[in-house]
Amino acid sequence: MVKEDIRRFIIDNRKALGREEYVKLSSRIRERLNQIDQVKRGRCFLFYYPLKGEPDILPLVQSFLRDGKCVAFPVIEGKEIKAVKVNSLSNFRKGAFGVYEPSCGEHINEDSIDVVFVPGLAFDKDGFRIGFGKGFYDRFLRKVTAFKIGIAFDFQIFDKIPRDEWDVPVDIVVTPHHIFRRR
Repeated sequence: MVKEDIRRFIIDNRKALGREEYVKLSSRIRERLNQIDQVKRGRCFLFYYPLKGEPDILPLVQSFLRDGKCVAFPVIEGKEIKAVKVNSLSNFRKGAFGVYEPSCGEHINEDSIDVVFVPGLAFDKDGFRIGFGKGFYDRFLRKVTAFKIGIAFDFQIFDKIPRDEWDVPVDIVVTPHHIFRRR
């Protein structure tokens, strides 16, 4: 399968998920995330705002903020992702490509991020991902030393996906039923 076929397959499968199943599977992913040592110990996290049926991990934001942790979201500036710290989910607007971004907040240095939650259309068991093809996450992930966690439903996992030399793998991929550690 080529990347475009995989993208179409995943988008169709995410659209086919019923609301109840989507909520249940997203909840299981959040439960698994809370069991990971790097998440338990982390102080600063880069989240994503779910787009087009991506797993919803936003309920973790409020509990992390209550615990005094730093929560940031990506903002697209030019061809780069910048991390912007937030204090709530109330001040977001549609940014580049229809992705919700914080409308205010301070930029934080990517070196201060402990964990990056990474969305993707598909992941393989080596931690490589297929996104929407713009390269924003690959450019960002190349710059950070943070622990990188791919977030996906089980049908988004492949044994191996096509990859390019600029693709950056995540450290683990968390699904409702599995945690895949990069080999």
